[in-house]
Amino acid sequence: MAVEFIKKLSFILSLILLFVLSGNHLFADKCKDYLAYSSPESITSFGIDTTGHWWAVASNTSSNNRLVIDGKEIGVFREIKSLVFSNDGNRWGGFVKDNVRWYVVTNDTLIEIPTSDAGELEFSPDSKALVYSYFEGENEVIVMPNRKINVINRIGKFFPGFAGNTISFLGVRGEDTVININGTESQPYQSVIPMGYWLDGQMVYSAKNGGVWEVYKNFNTISESYSEITEAKINVYGTVAAIIARQLSGNYLCAIFSDEYYDPLISKPYDYANALVLHPSLPLAAFRATIGTNNFVALSNTDYHGGQTMGFPYFTYDGSEMYFFGCDIDCFATINGKKYTINMQVDLMNYYPMKPDSRTIAYSTSTSMVVKDLEKDMLYSGMMVDQVSPPIYNWRNKRYEALGLINQRLYLLTCEW
Repeated sequence: MAVEFIKKLSFILSLILLFVLSGNHLFADKCKDYLAYSSPESITSFGIDTTGHWWAVASNTSSNNRLVIDGKEIGVFREIKSLVFSNDGNRWGGFVKDNVRWYVVTNDTLIEIPTSDAGELEFSPDSKALVYSYFEGENEVIVMPNRKINVINRIGKFFPGFAGNTISFLGVRGEDTVININGTESQPYQSVIPMGYWLDGQMVYSAKNGGVWEVYKNFNTISESYSEITEAKINVYGTVAAIIARQLSGNYLCAIFSDEYYDPLISKPYDYANALVLHPSLPLAAFRATIGTNNFVALSNTDYHGGQTMGFPYFTYDGSEMYFFGCDIDCFATINGKKYTINMQVDLMNYYPMKPDSRTIAYSTSTSMVVKDLEKDMLYSGMMVDQVSPPIYNWRNKRYEALGLINQRLYLLTCEW
């Protein structure tokens, strides 16, 4: 009873502090909570994926782990690792181990691995194929839908192509790095940043050769030379890629690559740039930038005031809005260029999911999921819990979601707009 009283008192005090800091009131009319899973054992870990699927591991001993996904008990295993979800949200997979062997478990199958050491597991960008690996001594066997390949001295993660028909990965050759693209090895580079596959099946990456950096498709360069490429990304459709690069003059810029344009789209130069994020489908990119003492978030050729301190830029899931947070004397949110003052302290390192066209954001406190209406300056929240996961916006259900834990019960916390 004393423990429960302390928990309730802690929650009440946190609410009082929230009122003082924000000057808001908490409302529950838009938030509902559901019992997602009641466990016979202690729940040791849990989370919710950006696709809306949730998982939990329950255990009463270190060698007895019950895997639960979306409320369905998958099984009890000695070990569980590398749980991943496909980009389209329709599939999941992971490695599980009984007392002797490893298996690949998915939403619709269980595959025994013929050795005692599991490797890596990834879905292809189009979610059509699951590619995984296991070890036979020092030899790594990568299993693709239609074939197996043997690899030695691979480093980093591997990159399956569309439908899992091709694969790329890095390797070490002396002091240099090479990229292996579907069985063909590149020349040695001083450094390589893999990005992923272009829609036409070519692998896109950035590499340093002879003191300069360039962007490549397979083994052909598609960019000018830079003194450094600090960030490089490609969208899941393989239609847009972008980099943050430092020119030989010392300035930073963003370059966007798309088949819609004959040449890369080059931003204006900045003293510094980082935190690159791609639009989900269009040839657009946002990033943080600095000129002198002025901070900006840049989108195409438009600079938005970033504040004395600024967070990271994001796009909503459909790409309709670009938003970020910053702080001057007061903190603020900027959504598609419109600024909203936030009457509370904001952790600029946190990610805040946002429903498109709602002017709302979600975040987790130590005891609940909270949704803030930026236009009305109002807060909404549901039940209090002992632990809570970071929230997501589930576009399928059109609501914010998080998982909350009380003792051995897991709750789905939701707020709908």
